[in-house]
Formats: sequence, C-alpha cells, structure tokens
Amino acid sequence: MSDIRTMPRALWVLTGGQFINRFGSFVFPFLSLYLVEQGFDLGRVALVLGAISVGGVLTPFAGGYLADAIGRRNTIVLSLVGSAVSVLALYYCGSFPLLLFVSFVHGFLTYMFGPAANALVSDVVPEEKRVVAFAVFRLALNAGFAAGPAVAGFLLCGRRVSFFWAMRLLR
Repeated sequence: MSDIRTMPRALWVLTGGQFINRFGSFVFPFLSLYLVEQGFDLGRVALVLGAISVGGVLTPFAGGYLADAIGRRNTIVLSLVGSAVSVLALYYCGSFPLLLFVSFVHGFLTYMFGPAANALVSDVVPEEKRVVAFAVFRLALNAGFAAGPAVAGFLLCGRRVSFFWAMRLLR
C-alpha cells in the first residue's frame, strides 16, 4: 500500500487545481438565480444550463486529443484560464443566443481539465502508487464540488442580496 505522504509534489498541485476547478460549481445555482433575476423564464434558464452540460459532455474527446496534441499542462492551463474567463463572460452577454454559445463554451472549457489532468497524474505518479493517487485526486473533485455551492449558499444565507454583491465577496 502506498503512503499519501510519499506522493509527488505534482500530484498535490494537480489535486489543488482539481479542487479549485470543481469549487467553481457554485456557478450553476448562482447563474440560475441571476438569470431569473434578469427576467428569463425557467425554460430559458434550463436551456442555458443544458448548453453548459452539452459542452461538458463533448469535452472528454477534445480534452484527450488536446492533451496529446498540445501537451497536458497546456491543456490544463487552457481549461482553467478559459473557464474563468468564460464564466465572467456569461454575465456580460447581450443576447440569448450569445448566452447559449458562451454557456456551451464555458461547459466545454471547464470539463477539459479532467482528461489532461488524469493523463498527467498517470505520467507523474509511479504505477504502484496510482490507485491511491487517483483516490486523492477524486476526493479533491468531490470536495470541491461539495464545498463550492456550500460556501456560496452560506454567503447568501438569510440575506436578500444581488448576485453582483456576492461576486464582490468572492473576489
């Protein structure tokens, strides 16, 4: 059995990136609330969230290809920077078709991290330690996905505040 303390530093950097990437999942409930606050009906809100999900479904193919074509690290950087920029762009879309397109791009870029990061974990962790390494990596994914919306909800708990006020707190 492998000891977690003997894992390479690169695994911990990737694990931190995985946590941050999934911590950003608070975007879904915030985006939904924001769109309703802006006067969108629930059908259009569902289409926007669906566009994000469709982008995420298509990503493993492109993410795996890009990890091999331009490198794992470059793909990871593209994913993290691109998803951060695209989430900001969501709130500045001037039309519904543009909102759908940017939502698709956001989902695509957000989930591009996974294939490249998994491949990089396999590259930097010796074979005998990979089971534990992937368990730690998966734990970071689940913890980030749970913590992001929980922290966002805590910030808004019991208050009637606007989305932009909450975003200023998160900076």
